[in-house]
Amino acid sequence: MTKKDWCTFWFEGNWWRWCRGHDYDYADGGSRGDRKIADIKLMAGVVISKHPWIAMLMYTGVRLFGWTRWRKHGRST
Repeated sequence: MTKKDWCTFWFEGNWWRWCRGHDYDYADGGSRGDRKIADIKLMAGVVISKHPWIAMLMYTGVRLFGWTRWRKHGRST
């Protein structure tokens, strides 16, 4: 496992790779799609990692608060 904090404001689990992809989606300048798609991909990945309840909590968190990071990279929600 990596030492980087991919799951910002959340603990790292066996889903950390999905958090990493989500971070890249947010930082990519929008070329990978919009914010909602990035958030859904994160949720789906955590579900695949066999943690559906954590996936729902994470999805709710990024939908409510992820706009601050998304806007940081110069995109609208």
